[in-house]
Amino acid sequence: MYVNGSYRGDDSIGKLMHDFCAVNADEMYYGELAEKVRFHKQETKGAQTMCRIFEEYGNERAAEGRAESKIELVENLLRDGTLPIEKIAKLSDVPLEQVKSIAEKISESMPS
Repeated sequence: MYVNGSYRGDDSIGKLMHDFCAVNADEMYYGELAEKVRFHKQETKGAQTMCRIFEEYGNERAAEGRAESKIELVENLLRDGTLPIEKIAKLSDVPLEQVKSIAEKISESMPS
């Protein structure tokens, strides 16, 4: 389902879209949503919870980025072809079996 976030009709969807974009919980139509927004934005415990959640999300994204960078390094070293697979695994800190799997995929994609 897709919803036009800029829609501001006088029906339930329009009011919900208004609430999703409202900065101030006191301007919201739906009390339950306003209550949660007020808790997470204005109360210390709620703000701390949101900070922790965003920090965890940031840490997860950073770890994913590091993992992707390692895979890119492995792929580049394998394509270069000057280092043995064992050395690539050690230098990249990627398990040997994973390096072998990547090497197989690269060799399969190369023209004969």
